[in-house]
Amino acid sequence: EALGSLSEHDCYMTRLANAFDALSAEPNVGLTVRETVGLVRISSHLQTDGDPSNHAKVLDLQSKAIAALIKVMPRIQNHPADIFNVVQLPVLQNLQFACFARGGIQFGSFDERIF
Repeated sequence: EALGSLSEHDCYMTRLANAFDALSAEPNVGLTVRETVGLVRISSHLQTDGDPSNHAKVLDLQSKAIAALIKVMPRIQNHPADIFNVVQLPVLQNLQFACFARGGIQFGSFDERIF
């Protein structure tokens, strides 16, 4: 009922935030790579709509999605190009670039040009 009072975009963001909160509250809950990529894909659809407060929320949610991906695929942290093996490039290009660093992935200068 509380979600019904929110706009569609805010409802989407709230539900995604709730999913990440549930994951952090339950450390023994393991997601598959496919499920985690789904969260990354969902977060890539979020828009900031020019609202500075939305920008921070979207960046936070996208960063949490990247951090969740690193949790199931720790190799990505040291080998960032491996992210292309599991997440399609158009999805990655829809993410804010800062979310990668905040989520725990550091790209080299060559990799950054892809975005």
